[in-house]
Amino acid sequence: MNLRTKKESHVTATGWVEKYYDRIYPVILRMTANEEIAKDLTQDTFLKAWEKRDSFRGDADIGTWLYRIAVNITLTYIGKNKRCSTTGIEESILPSKEEGMLRKEERRSEGVIVKRAIAKLPANYRMALIMHYYDDMKLEDIARASGISKGTAAWRLFKARQMISGNLKAEGIKL
Repeated sequence: MNLRTKKESHVTATGWVEKYYDRIYPVILRMTANEEIAKDLTQDTFLKAWEKRDSFRGDADIGTWLYRIAVNITLTYIGKNKRCSTTGIEESILPSKEEGMLRKEERRSEGVIVKRAIAKLPANYRMALIMHYYDDMKLEDIARASGISKGTAAWRLFKARQMISGNLKAEGIKL
């Protein structure tokens, strides 16, 4: 499907952003845990999609295609900026130093520990987990969005669960 056959205009590009921004931005934000970076990468996603609109084959809907572009751009960013892959996420979920002094007990809450365990996952496992549990995506959709087989998507989800289980046990949480 050639997207050039559709109305090529500012309105079309704006329509993509209006329709899919609320689906793309949260995914990138969860992966980077940084609002500014997430906004930049979301913008990069739409720019790249618009530049590559001729390559859209129509095998999936435009939302899935945009999601895949977003995942690829985000994973590339994380790969180049290793600090973002865990440190940024942990910093975003942990209280500030002042809060930490006042509420050490709260920092140990299971929710924070689970988020920390997710943050420690390698980016590709974390992405599969986020797509499945936060975005309610099925294995087929995860595979399509990530450009991998359904079996690989299932394996990544399995490994992510296994790693989180190990991290939670290390934190003293019994499953």
